[in-house]
Amino acid sequence: MPRRRRGVTLDRPFGCILALPFLLGICVLGVLWIFCWPIAVGATAMGSWRFKRLMKKRNRYIGWEDLKPHLERGDGTLLFQWEQGSLAGYFWWTEQDVKKISPIPCTEEKQYDRSPGRLGEHPFTMWCHEYYTNEDTGTALLIVDHQAEKDDKVFEQYTSKVPNLMTGFRRAITAAERKVLEILKQDHPTAKAQLIALLADTKRDVRDIAAATLGTFGPEASDAAPALVRALEMDPDGSSFFALIDIGPEALPALQELADRSVGKLKKDANALIHTIERKKPGFGGLG
Repeated sequence: MPRRRRGVTLDRPFGCILALPFLLGICVLGVLWIFCWPIAVGATAMGSWRFKRLMKKRNRYIGWEDLKPHLERGDGTLLFQWEQGSLAGYFWWTEQDVKKISPIPCTEEKQYDRSPGRLGEHPFTMWCHEYYTNEDTGTALLIVDHQAEKDDKVFEQYTSKVPNLMTGFRRAITAAERKVLEILKQDHPTAKAQLIALLADTKRDVRDIAAATLGTFGPEASDAAPALVRALEMDPDGSSFFALIDIGPEALPALQELADRSVGKLKKDANALIHTIERKKPGFGGLG
């Protein structure tokens, strides 16, 4: 007997015919995945091999046996360069204490797990790329033939004595990011004041990277909340939304004032931010 769907009568054979394109599409995607996955893995392996070869050519590498004495003494910092969905990751080592040097709070594994954003978009990755992992300007050494490829427990035994930080993959630094990197060379109060000033910039990418960087400071950037709220009014979809979440309860007075005087989408966004902060959810950097 014919079946009825929302007032339209369909015979079973006709319904099966309509489903055929969908089923064929699933089959095609399955076949493509079977053939493309090995190609993607092979291309990633080739790219990784070429990158390691380049680092060896530039003397930007260190072997596991040479690294072990440094790790046993607790010297330096390990950087794990990775990204969600990526097929490759790199371990780097630098003799410097990156957590003490970095003008931006560093990302660690437990913090990154809570972050909805890509690690490559985090301001720390931008800074870390410029000074440590960039193939041209970086100074960190790529760890080759490391023990993690053979025995995770042995690797953790040695690496537990030094800071383990996470950083993502980046391409070229943009002009807006270069401006922020220059600002970060200043002392912290001066840098923060200049970042707050950038929130009024006419260019969205400048405002976004300034807001994201301020957000990594958390409650320490509470004096940036009014400027971030004004940036939110200029661009409700910008990074100031997440920066305000990262600042936390200290941003609530400025947000409440915005909610009281706004209407429509902006009022809705302000109330959503207030609700999110009150529930203590982490924002962009996952550092809250």
